[in-house]
Order: sequence, then C-alpha cells, then structure tokens
Amino acid sequence: MKKVIVITGGIASGKSYIINILKDLGYPTMQSDNIANNLMQESWFLDKMKNILGREHLDIKQIIEDDPKVLDIIEGIIYPEIANFRQRFIDDAHSNNLLPIIEIPLFFERNISKTLLQYQLYTISTICGRKLQIKRAKGRHKSISDKILDIIFARQIDDKKRLAMSDFIIYTSLDKSVVKKQLITIFNNI
Repeated sequence: MKKVIVITGGIASGKSYIINILKDLGYPTMQSDNIANNLMQESWFLDKMKNILGREHLDIKQIIEDDPKVLDIIEGIIYPEIANFRQRFIDDAHSNNLLPIIEIPLFFERNISKTLLQYQLYTISTICGRKLQIKRAKGRHKSISDKILDIIFARQIDDKKRLAMSDFIIYTSLDKSVVKKQLITIFNNI
C-alpha cells in the first residue's frame, strides 16, 4: 500500500513551517491553504459567490463576520477543487516513486481520511497552544479580527482530541532545532 503523509493542525499552529522544512529536504509537498487562497481569487469563484450571496461587492472577511455559515458555502465550493488537486498531486508523486506530503488544516474536522482509504496514511499534527496561535495568526494576517479567529477556532477540534486522533505530534512552540529533531524522529518511524 502506498504511503501518504498529512500535516494537520489548527490555525497558525506551525503546519507551513513543517511543510517548508520537508520541502527543503526534497519531499513533494502540497499546501491546501495556498490552493484555497488562490482559488478564492479566481473569477469563477468570485462570480459564483456574488451569485449565491446576491452581492456585487465581496468583502469575504466582513461577510464571514456577519454570517459564519458563509464559510460552509465557501468550503462547499473550494473543497471539491482542492480534493481533485490533491488526488492529482498524490498520483504524480507516487508515479515518480516519491512520498507525497500534504497540509490539510481541517483533516479531522472534515473527515477527509475517508477519501484516502486506499493509502497507508500517517497524520502528523502541529500543536503550539492557543495564545501562540493567536499571536502567530495576528502577526501573519494583520487585518484578522478576534471575531474571525473565534469563528475559526470554533470550527476546529481541540488539542486533546487532536492528540488522540494523530499518529504523530510536533510541538511547534519549542525551539526550532527541537522541532526539526521531532520531525526527523517521526520520519525515521514511518
């Protein structure tokens, strides 16, 4: 059975940091957040959202603050596209005898594992604590509001559940050299 590694975790928990280390080590990586952000800038997506919401001007952050259920609409449009991209990425990596590594933020929350049953799947979760997540998120996205963060956190499982569901955990609040050692130890066990 061919292997797939999933990097998951809450907002600003260090997923991108781990993916970038693995990318630098030569592994093929896919970042679902980047794909989603790119898709949400495309005209077909914007036109679809304008049609659904009945608005000509879209301020997605404000619309989500006003109605968090809009996230479900967005995910319903974006997730199938990401799933198609993910499958092509996995197939391409496997056809080149490479180990695909995919960042999937809501992996457990959206039960995405059921779409990957044909693979030997390893989940690596990033954890760093809520205060650090908030600090990182606000540092990365200057305009992110507390309300948006609350909406995002409400959609994510807590770290206790994440620990129980994951094959491996990386504590990204630790020194970077310790984080890299954790990652090397995990890959030695896969």
